[in-house]
Amino acid sequence: EDDDNVSQQVSSEPFFFCGKLAHVSDVTPQQAALRQYNLIETHAANLRPLELFPHFRGGGGGPLQVWLAPGDSEMAVAYNQPDVLLEQVMLPSPESEQEVMKQINALKGNTMGFQGEMYEGGEEGFRTWRKEDGSPAKPEIKPPPAEAQSPRPAGGSRNSNQDHDNDDTTTEQRPLTDAELESLREMLGGADINEV
Repeated sequence: EDDDNVSQQVSSEPFFFCGKLAHVSDVTPQQAALRQYNLIETHAANLRPLELFPHFRGGGGGPLQVWLAPGDSEMAVAYNQPDVLLEQVMLPSPESEQEVMKQINALKGNTMGFQGEMYEGGEEGFRTWRKEDGSPAKPEIKPPPAEAQSPRPAGGSRNSNQDHDNDDTTTEQRPLTDAELESLREMLGGADINEV
């Protein structure tokens, strides 16, 4: 099973994609993330040194927050789909830390893995803005409806009632900005976004 990892520095800042988590079915995403927390946290701090390293416990801060997105949800997260929630990996309390970590460390390392994100050629990396509950902090991005993309029939106009039938005041309908489009291209590894 695969889950996406996203690290976040503080609640008012963006979440940064830092890699993918893998685990066998007997290990939960939370367990796999806890077992590899130091690896994930260190990689995220090194990947985003300006934004995350100052908040990293190795850099003098506290532990970074690590959040999980469902596997293969990159596009849904990028489009701020409201049904895709990120889940925070909760570190154990000081009172229960010894017992919890004893159980977590008993999990064999070959039952899970972490593939860290790497940037090439000046890439900025993927980020998203989320609320404290893991839901999108920005409106959902939807492509324009197919009707709006097709030309109007010659000598006529579309039915004005049709324009209001598809109104959705909770979503933002606009073309992607160049920066958003570039972010999506990077996530797709250079594949044509129209072919996905």
